[in-house]
Amino acid sequence: MNNQEAFSLLKATILARTTNEIADWIEQVLSMPDKQVDTGGLSHSIAIVSKKIGKDYFLEPEKTLLPKFSKLYPGWQPEKWLLTESVRILFNLSIAQRHHDSENIFAKIHRITELSEKIAYLKGLFLYTRSSYHQVQALEAIRSNTRSLFAAVCLFNPYPAENFMEGEWNNMILKALTWNFALDHIYGFDSRKNAALSTAICEYIRELRSANRDIPPDLWQCVDPLTDHDVLLPEQ
Repeated sequence: MNNQEAFSLLKATILARTTNEIADWIEQVLSMPDKQVDTGGLSHSIAIVSKKIGKDYFLEPEKTLLPKFSKLYPGWQPEKWLLTESVRILFNLSIAQRHHDSENIFAKIHRITELSEKIAYLKGLFLYTRSSYHQVQALEAIRSNTRSLFAAVCLFNPYPAENFMEGEWNNMILKALTWNFALDHIYGFDSRKNAALSTAICEYIRELRSANRDIPPDLWQCVDPLTDHDVLLPEQ
């Protein structure tokens, strides 16, 4: 994916949804000298996005633009982002767009962040230049007991399907199911089905049955009828 194309498309969409005053401020932040970025200028700008924008609402790109987003990066659904999140993601993307070695800058900026800033960063993971830093942050969010952090990576985000190993992916799906997140909100679920996941889900179904608990309908999407047919049989 071309970072410049993603940056330009997201920027144009955001500016079309903001006032002239906010648009001017966004342009000022994006033109910030590299030295100011390193010394906390961008971190401060990310922090005050909510204050600058005020009442938040969804980005809502023009419907005619949505195919451009998905063509540029399959699974990109900017209509699921809030405007504040979109602006923060744009600022983060500017780092990847301007710097070949952005890992240290990301680490500095996100060393101490509020929850909303972290969520926005995680939602945009798939847009940034791939690095071990982003991978670690994604996995930490998936292991987190904070639902909003988990959801930022798991739901409507192409990053896991493209970057997680099978075990990491399976653990995410199992956790999503136990937390009652809808599987159709997880990008790449159908393409990442695997035997190990099916086996784990069948074991979970058996545990639910033993405890006389309801079985969420989503669980059956994970079962392979050829190898796990016994779990499909009616209870005796």
